[in-house]
Parts: sequence; structure tokens; C-alpha cells
Amino acid sequence: EPAENEYKVGPVFIEGLLAKVALQRGNWAGVIEHTSNAIAGAPILTPFSLYPAMWDGTELRGENIFKVKFDPLDSWIGDLFWIISLGAPYFNPSDDIIELFFNGHTGDPFANDVRFSTFFDLTLNRVDKYKGNSANPNLADAKVLRTSDLYLMRAEAFFNSEDEGNARADLDAIRSARLRTYTSVGESGAELWAAIQTERRMELCYEGSRVFDLKRWQEPIDRTHCTAVNCLLPADCYIFVFPIPSEEIFANDNMEQNPGWATNEPACYQ
Repeated sequence: EPAENEYKVGPVFIEGLLAKVALQRGNWAGVIEHTSNAIAGAPILTPFSLYPAMWDGTELRGENIFKVKFDPLDSWIGDLFWIISLGAPYFNPSDDIIELFFNGHTGDPFANDVRFSTFFDLTLNRVDKYKGNSANPNLADAKVLRTSDLYLMRAEAFFNSEDEGNARADLDAIRSARLRTYTSVGESGAELWAAIQTERRMELCYEGSRVFDLKRWQEPIDRTHCTAVNCLLPADCYIFVFPIPSEEIFANDNMEQNPGWATNEPACYQ
């Protein structure tokens, strides 16, 4: 059979999708099964030297299993982050995500972690993950599933299956590919779990995973260095789940609104 095309749904992507469903359900055996099946047929983790070309206008396939193609006549995904006409960002990367890169690994992240300069431009204080290139700024493909996500899902599943050795091996595979030089730290217990969470946030930032991760882990959205009125969404707050649209409620007498939205509950955010 021909190699899978990263712009078409194939068996590897289907296995990865099944793994994501199992992950949300806490079915750790299912996550391990489906991620292992997917990894067997997936591209290898993109090495340090080639990683930036996955995100700029070069659009190297690299470890991408499935992505959505964006052409110059389409909406440009980078427009969500950078306003070309104003030369200004829609928002700045948070201090805590930047601090993760500085505190999470020994040495200077500019030199040692290929993701740092790929994802951020601190001179302009902007997210650079979908910057495109000089010919087509802000034009980039949307990455839906990558091999690194498979390893991170499986690491979480191994940890929750009390298999710390394999969890650490999957975590180290990511760090070995992303860092110029890496020697395993050998974490265990709570430190290993924290490292898996941190690595997932660093690798998949701005790819739409974070809110689902926090919900799955039953952790709050806590905006550190926050200057807004509301900075904390507790883990048990009903606002974590969107309301069912009113037209769906009106169309089906058996439809029940998600908890909290129909009872005028007091605000649970701070």
C-alpha cells in the first residue's frame, strides 16, 4: 500500500483518534493499545534539526499524521495570533508558559529546546507557531495529530497503569527529540506525573488540547500573572462544559440542559 498522506484520514489516524477517545474516558489499556498500534505505523518523532520546518512555510511533513491544508485563498490560521495590518499580536504568550521552558530544562531554552524559538518570538512578544513565511505570513497548516501526541498519551496511560518505566521511556523519547542534548532525569512518582503534564503543555501549546487536559485531570484553569477581572475557573465549575444550544432543547423534548446552565447557579469563576 502507498504511504499514508498526512492530508487524508488513514488507519494510523483512526488508531490515534480511538486513543484520544479512550484517554478522555480514562480507559488506560485502550490508550496503550491504540497508541501502540498507531506508533507502529506513524512517522518517527521529528528530530531537533528538522522540527522548525514543520511549522514554517516549508511545511515539512515530519511527524504529522493528519493535518488540515490551508492555501493562500483560505483563512490563515496565523491570523488568530498576529494582526498583520497592525504589526501586533492578538495576545501575548503567558508568563507561565515561557517560564516552563526556562525552568523545565537545564540551560538556555533558546539553544537547548528547539520548540522555544519555533513557538515564540520574545522580541515581539508573540506566538510564532503558525507564522508561515515571509511570502505568506500567517499561512500554515493546522496540525490535528502528531506522533509526539501519541507518545504523550501513552506516557499518561502507562503512568496511570502503574508502569512508570514505560511512562518515563515515552517521556524521554519526546525530550530526546526536542532537546539538543538530553540525559534522562529518571523521575518517579509525583515528579514523573508532573513532568508528563509539563511536557504535554510545552509540546502541544496552542494546539487546542489544554482545556481538555485540565478537565480530564480535574484541575482548574488558573491564569497566573492575570490582570483580568476573572482569573480562576475551578475544576468543578459547570462552565467547563458549554450549554446545549437552545434550538436543540426546543427541538427535542427529551433533551436535558447540561448541569448548571438551566438553574441560574451563581458564578463559580473568580
